[in-house]
Amino acid sequence: MCLLFMYLNDDECGNGYRLIIANNRDEQWDRPTKPLSFWTDNEDCISGQDMTPGKENGTWLGVSKRGRIGILLNILGVNDPKKKGRGYLVNEYISSQKDGQEYINETIKPCSSNYNSFNLILMNLSFPKTNGICCSNLDGVITESDILNGVFTCDNSSPGRPWQKSVQNRERFGNIVKDFNHKEKKDQLVQELLNLLTDRKTYVYCCFIITFEKLYLKILP
Repeated sequence: MCLLFMYLNDDECGNGYRLIIANNRDEQWDRPTKPLSFWTDNEDCISGQDMTPGKENGTWLGVSKRGRIGILLNILGVNDPKKKGRGYLVNEYISSQKDGQEYINETIKPCSSNYNSFNLILMNLSFPKTNGICCSNLDGVITESDILNGVFTCDNSSPGRPWQKSVQNRERFGNIVKDFNHKEKKDQLVQELLNLLTDRKTYVYCCFIITFEKLYLKILP
């Protein structure tokens, strides 16, 4: 599943990192994808790119040289193949001049129902205080929350109902940052983050729905 662990500290002034991102994109293993590279039509931006027919060049995590970052996590659910590719939202943001709130108000809100459900993180690190916001369009309704200093997690679940894989590894990620957020420990930091993202432990979410006739048990990943 799509999974994001992120640490932000605008007050970092020593040998630690201001921003640490650990992100999995494993919605579909066989999805045609272009590896990480600078864009041919905009050398200020770098990302991997989706090469699915009709959604070419959209991305799930993109960065610009101007400090703009966009991260997309597709909310699990029924997808309408006729809707626009969500990956273009990241492309448009990191190549634009708009701040996160302006981009949401002017670009996303007027046409949020044109996209299948998503969680979208928009950040701008070009200022001393990071401009960061997370928005979702579940059921066509935009919800927003600011991204503050500290640990932030997100996945492909509905807002306010994170998967257990995200919940139970939040502390582990925080401990990794605490122990290895130092430029002299960069290699150890990277390895620990990769260990976290490749952990094969299975998490079970049980949803009990009681009716007058039956008890249903639904097991989710």
